[in-house]
Amino acid sequence: GIVFRLNETDYRYVGNCDSDQVWLNRVAAQFNYQVTIAPSSHQWHNLAIQGQRSRHILRLMTQFDSSEITIDQLGYFRFATGAITGVPVLISRTGYTGELGYEVFVHPQFGAELWDALLAAGEPEGLIPMGMLALDRARIEAGLLSAGREFDDLISPYQAGIGWAVAMKKPDFIGKSALEKIRERPPKVAIGLVLEENEVANYGQCIYAAGENWRVGMITSGTFSPILNRSIALAQVVPEYAEIGTKLEV
Repeated sequence: GIVFRLNETDYRYVGNCDSDQVWLNRVAAQFNYQVTIAPSSHQWHNLAIQGQRSRHILRLMTQFDSSEITIDQLGYFRFATGAITGVPVLISRTGYTGELGYEVFVHPQFGAELWDALLAAGEPEGLIPMGMLALDRARIEAGLLSAGREFDDLISPYQAGIGWAVAMKKPDFIGKSALEKIRERPPKVAIGLVLEENEVANYGQCIYAAGENWRVGMITSGTFSPILNRSIALAQVVPEYAEIGTKLEV
């Protein structure tokens, strides 16, 4: 998930799981935090415009509330409010494709209007709608994780390959003591695979040591990469078989 700090006391959390709100409420009650947690999906819809020409398209049609901000100055994981062709929006430089891209949050009543405006402005640049299968292919090529595939509530950040995201320097946080024990040797680690054949590997398929019959891991996501013209996959294997160049069998 991503947390937007709107001001000193207001934050917006964008996740991908309906149970997130239940967990946040439970933590707030456990520590007696003076906080109100409320759903806001009915107030904000999310349109993503991704790709190398996304900045150019938005540059021509976006006006920010602050005259000191431009689309070129909006850094990664930063956001600003403004309007696109008169429609009020919050624009963040985030996305799930591994490309340059932006997510545009808009009130549902303006969603269709904004969609049409973006498609019309982007048509000369080759902008087309992107479905979930295309999004899944892009994020696998970029090595981006998917909940329920590369990680879940039983897989640590170190096993999923995002240990860099854990702020161990903080004095304390939920799960720190457990993560300190796991960090030294996660049971499995995340790797990328390039397959010799063009068949697409599927979630849950077993990975074996080359020429052997013992299992060393499993596929978490797979797709055919048109960029590499090869079948690729994300996987988790025991650390001894995670070195680059290791040959494995699926």
